[in-house]
Amino acid sequence: MTLVNPGWITLNNVNLGVDQPMPATSEELRARIQRTKPWEKTRGATTELGRLIVSANSLKNGLRSKNALIREAARHARRLKLAEAELEDFKRLVVPFALCRRPLPPVFIQTIRYLNLDPEEFCEQIRIGVTEQSQPSE
Repeated sequence: MTLVNPGWITLNNVNLGVDQPMPATSEELRARIQRTKPWEKTRGATTELGRLIVSANSLKNGLRSKNALIREAARHARRLKLAEAELEDFKRLVVPFALCRRPLPPVFIQTIRYLNLDPEEFCEQIRIGVTEQSQPSE
């Protein structure tokens, strides 16, 4: 009995084709690959711009780049992203106190002052933001 590849099955990222039978062993697959030589048919980037774009494929986040400027920019962007996420988490902690107009715990006041903000204005901005979100938009 010969199995037929439905077209979407791949072995080790090598598409066997729609109507070709599945190889029984890895040796058969290896022989087929040596016979078809898919690496000779592939085309990489042919233009200078394409090569430049492809050269950045390995830069997922830039933290391991050989270029020191890219590494430092990636670290800075990551710190900003973390800081923004932490600020949003902190705002969620302050919301109940701001809405009920209850006194903030001292550690919250210290954190807000560390951000060079006035605690009263910070709570007022949170109250305004929450009330704007709760009102239905027209």
